Amino acid sequence: MSKLLDRYILKNYLLVLVLVNLVLVSITVAYSFAEVSVGFKEKSLKIFFMYSLNLVPLAFLYLLPISSSFALVVVFRRLMLKNIDRLVQSFGISPLRMSASILLLSLAIGGINLLLSDSFYPKRKELLYTLEKSYKKSQETYIGILKDFWFTIEKDGITFVNLGYADLKKGYVANYLSFRIDKGSFVQVVKAKEGHWEGNRVRLSHVSFWDGKEVKRLDEYQETVIDIREAKPYSRKLDFMSFGDILILYKLSRTLGMNTQLYLYEFLKRLFTAFSTMLVIPVVIYQFLRKRSVSLGLFLAVGYSLLVWLAMGLLGSFAYAPLLLLLMTAYSLKALYNLGKGIRV
Repeated sequence: MSKLLDRYILKNYLLVLVLVNLVLVSITVAYSFAEVSVGFKEKSLKIFFMYSLNLVPLAFLYLLPISSSFALVVVFRRLMLKNIDRLVQSFGISPLRMSASILLLSLAIGGINLLLSDSFYPKRKELLYTLEKSYKKSQETYIGILKDFWFTIEKDGITFVNLGYADLKKGYVANYLSFRIDKGSFVQVVKAKEGHWEGNRVRLSHVSFWDGKEVKRLDEYQETVIDIREAKPYSRKLDFMSFGDILILYKLSRTLGMNTQLYLYEFLKRLFTAFSTMLVIPVVIYQFLRKRSVSLGLFLAVGYSLLVWLAMGLLGSFAYAPLLLLLMTAYSLKALYNLGKGIRV
């Protein structure tokens, strides 16, 4: 009986989930059309398609808790109309077992989303940002992070400069390298572990300096480079970076004594975003089966999803946001526990 019920629930759930997401995709495409038509300086089908193709996957990711919960309410409502939920419990099958196929599917989708959060979703965000920066009206330049950034300075020959990492907002620089070439020969090489960039000057510390004859170890050294304002258009948000890049920045921050919470919060944000459905679904199932109210189920689908998004959005800016997410996780686990115990019929 359990396997037949699993197949019935999963088949209907997938069908409704696909239909709900098709509606949401249609709304997203309509929004893209309106955004390009009204908010962009240049308007073309190519820009519209590029904008839509990058926005739709992100809309699916962020709206998945709502679409999954809506599909759940529709399917379980059908079960309730036939009193199948009560019949199943009378045979000793708990609500947790009854909804296991949906929960396992949500867990699997969360795992896939986490894998895609490494590079696929960040790339979509970066491409959207690039489109908006290029074509949108009154688009401000974001002040963010440079990683493995090269530029040249033509003075007394040509100097090539590489910044392993630079936080343009705070002026921090790490893994600095520059080498000057004059008449086809290397005349100077500067390597530094860290430094501070302000205006067109970089103050370096822990420096290895080669002047063409010998290598010197210097505690401090200062170089003239491009103005930091010129580098801002090339900076990237943490949203655009892979997990590997974030891990490297986290290690660099620890080495330099900088704030590492920024990178921890970014990892947590992606983790909770990927598995956000698993925070919402158990609560909706438990309260919906307990109260047998469609309006309550739909309200929780939207309300609890918004609360999850709010908590994730506050990470890094509100001290108690991690605690809020922890409490929501605990509440979802409690809902699973209650489903396992059963609901009085």
